[in-house]
Amino acid sequence: MYDDVGKKIKVIAKVACWVGIAFSVITGIQAGRLIGGLTGEFSFGTFFGTAIGGAFLSWLLSLFLYGFGELIENTNSIARRFEEISIVSETKHIKENNNEQVPLAYKVNGPGKAEKEIELKKVDIKIPADTDTDEYLDVECPYCNEKLAFTKQFLTETDRLTCPMCGEAFNTTVG
Repeated sequence: MYDDVGKKIKVIAKVACWVGIAFSVITGIQAGRLIGGLTGEFSFGTFFGTAIGGAFLSWLLSLFLYGFGELIENTNSIARRFEEISIVSETKHIKENNNEQVPLAYKVNGPGKAEKEIELKKVDIKIPADTDTDEYLDVECPYCNEKLAFTKQFLTETDRLTCPMCGEAFNTTVG
């Protein structure tokens, strides 16, 4: 019932558009007869004004409803894609490396489908002592070499970052 809501909204928008157009034409015929009954002739101006105006409004309102369905569909698609390529943030294994604990993570291709284990790269961050907690500091992504900006408070509270440019996760140590 609540699966594929975006597709269902888009179908409802199409149906509502055609029902609205049909209703506008029928209403236009009735309005043309009613106005024509007063003058003795069918009123084509009233018919066309009601039918075309109503059909246009029906189409315009269905665009908004269809766009909303498209938005929901695209949001779900982005969420599925993000889930497929994201790196699971929980540490799964600990491996000794130069007398240091280095967390390993795994990539997933869909829910629960581990592809392979990878060792996350590590970045040492030097924070000057006179830096305010809300001041931004630059961190270079070890994968794509993009400069990223994070607050001092955020960097001291977390030991893993994900680059918004390339999507890769890396470990950080603050010193």
